[in-house]
Amino acid sequence: MSFLRRTPPFRAVVLILAALATGCGGDSGTDPDPTPTPTPTITVSVSPSSVSLEQADEVTVTITLTRGGGYTGSVTLTFSGLPTGVAAAAASIGAGSNQAVVALTATAAAAVGSATVGVTAAGSGVAAAQASFALAVTAAPVGSFAVDVDPATLSLEQGEAGTVDVNLDRSGGFAGPVDLEIAGAPAGMTATLAETRLAGTATTLDVSVGGSVAPGDYPLVLTAAGDGTDDRTATLTVTVTAAGVDVAWDICEGGPPPFFVAVQDGDGPWTPVTPQGGLFSFRITADRGGVAYLVEADDDVTALYTVFLAREEFATSQPLFLADNCTIGSKTVFVDVSPDLVAPEYAAAALGGLTSSSITTGPLTLDVDEVPEGMVDLIGSRGRITGPGVPTVERLYVERGLEPADGATIPMNFAGPFGFDPVDATVSVAGAGGDATVLTVHLDTGSTVGELLEALITGSTPVTVPLVPDDRLVEGDLLAFRASTFDGSSAPGTGFREVSRYVTTGGDQTLTFGPDLVGATLDAVPGGSTVRGRARYTSQPEYGDYWFAAFEQTVGLESLGHIVVVSSAWAGGSDLEIAVPDLTAVTGWNSDWEFQPGLTVRSLFAAYGWTGEGFRGPFSLFGTSAGDLFGAAIWGEFVP
Repeated sequence: MSFLRRTPPFRAVVLILAALATGCGGDSGTDPDPTPTPTPTITVSVSPSSVSLEQADEVTVTITLTRGGGYTGSVTLTFSGLPTGVAAAAASIGAGSNQAVVALTATAAAAVGSATVGVTAAGSGVAAAQASFALAVTAAPVGSFAVDVDPATLSLEQGEAGTVDVNLDRSGGFAGPVDLEIAGAPAGMTATLAETRLAGTATTLDVSVGGSVAPGDYPLVLTAAGDGTDDRTATLTVTVTAAGVDVAWDICEGGPPPFFVAVQDGDGPWTPVTPQGGLFSFRITADRGGVAYLVEADDDVTALYTVFLAREEFATSQPLFLADNCTIGSKTVFVDVSPDLVAPEYAAAALGGLTSSSITTGPLTLDVDEVPEGMVDLIGSRGRITGPGVPTVERLYVERGLEPADGATIPMNFAGPFGFDPVDATVSVAGAGGDATVLTVHLDTGSTVGELLEALITGSTPVTVPLVPDDRLVEGDLLAFRASTFDGSSAPGTGFREVSRYVTTGGDQTLTFGPDLVGATLDAVPGGSTVRGRARYTSQPEYGDYWFAAFEQTVGLESLGHIVVVSSAWAGGSDLEIAVPDLTAVTGWNSDWEFQPGLTVRSLFAAYGWTGEGFRGPFSLFGTSAGDLFGAAIWGEFVP
């Protein structure tokens, strides 16, 4: 059959194909499936992913290479998209390494802005890899500085000085010198820089405040200028406060110490002060203050003095002490007037302070007590009394610059070079009404107050008085005329008036009394646990500078006085209440010094006004410049 005839050839073909598949002479067994060779690969990454680069500066990025497919070759790194002026250092990652740190550098003129920078890693036999990061190019800061003062505020009292620091904070490479200038100081204030051209970073500014600078805030502007930069400023505010006053009061210049001292600064609490002997020191920093001190006025009188003054008044005032045992000085000097004195003539001498002695018959040597230490002037007068009223003064005597020892005897020869005839002048006194008037004339040389005349007059008839000729006066001398009315009574409701005039040259004078004191009420402060006297008063124009209230209570043979002095600079306004302060809470106060209820309190209120520049201490008899002093007083009485 034909099918059968085809079979052998078909089998042969199959066998031939099988042989070709296994190879000639090959193994007749089955071969395993072969493993393909891996493909080399690389990837890269950049850290950080965002970079900021300042002009004229550099920054680094880290390129990390991840290898695959067994690739171990080196890779070259290239950067694309860099802004103008920014360059990347040549970099590669060597065989066996996986990381490179590349520096990016910006020139001073590099373009400012943001860019996406590409990184390409390429190696032999491997496909290149890419990554990117964000790059921000920023402008370099301009070289500059800042200036400040430390502290920025400075508080100084009048008369004080202080220092602040001046600091420069340089930036952007600025290293040049800086010129400094301070402005804005008012008259009386100085501001001085230790350096006006500063090469470093710090200096100092000294500020000094004179006593004439009014309290307040004063801005001082410091200007700093450097080349190529804008000027810088800083402000120092100087707060000026009124100068505190350090006060040292000596009771009677070494006399008996006070039993009690307390000080009030402003309206603050009363604070005890411990005296050192008769001296007690304190400080007033507020614009006003008070001082209270208790002394033994004499053997059977204890007195509490309270003085209320403005701060500046404390600097020139002295303690008010009217005690009999309060001496001006400790020396006794004998003045021999025998060369030119014939009875019934009299002579008077003053040698320092207010000391004076006189004689008409008997020894021709005057005992002048309480002469102070230091230079004093000898002032004398010689005359005769021919009847009541006005004595006749024939000669005057002024010898300056003496310093006699204790117990010394010095001559006062009215016929010698220091004696001279007085110049006559007339003094008229107006406004006395029907009251008798005492008129006194003094020469005040600053170290000595000498009485030239004391006369009792009535009416308004002019009185002839002796004066020192102008050619015998020197700068600082004052001639003082004083008239006082009195009615011989100190009954409640009565009073006195006085007027004083101070001149630098002689001449006729008319003294006119001020009006009677009106509107003053004397009583006790209501309420409270202690009896404290007070005076209420509406100031009169003639008596608007100082006020004085005195209260006295007697128990058996002992008397206790409370005296209050108030200046207009302390009080202000015109409606006054002058009261003894409540000191019961102050350490050292003794209840024995308080008034007792139910016992009569005698009182006096006096008011004073001054037309000149001032006078020596509260209620001093003698002024420091030409002008008139007016005073009036009224007695009172009450039972608390």
